[in-house]
Amino acid sequence: MKKYQIIYADPPWHRGQRMMSSNKSDPHVEANRHYPTMRKEELCALPVNKLAAKDSALFMWTTDSNLDEAIEVMRAWGFKYKTVAFIWLKKERSGKQVCFMGCWTMKQAEIVLFGTRGRMTQYLKSRKVRQLVEAERNRGRHSQ
Repeated sequence: MKKYQIIYADPPWHRGQRMMSSNKSDPHVEANRHYPTMRKEELCALPVNKLAAKDSALFMWTTDSNLDEAIEVMRAWGFKYKTVAFIWLKKERSGKQVCFMGCWTMKQAEIVLFGTRGRMTQYLKSRKVRQLVEAERNRGRHSQ
């Protein structure tokens, strides 16, 4: 089986009732309306650790409300959480921030966590990589 040094994952998180919106017709609100989602236990059981090389890095998309579960999934896959790789600040074409009603705060960003296993520091070339990425959201399908 081929092994990979970089794993880039966008798990189909099951959010259940934790996701709220003031606009029920917004097509970007609930992921499970657009594709099958998976619970934490199902994600943990995926054989990612078998695909990852001895020295490898994981970039994993998550939302702020899933941080605890995301770190558990990362550990189950054999990686140790290191930092937030980057934060995507979603923008409209006009430059206005995209905002969704969350349970506690307005949501306008998504997070990519970074984890490693083995000796990945040998590949580190620069510490000058910025975390904040401001980019327009695609108005197409959910998570496209």
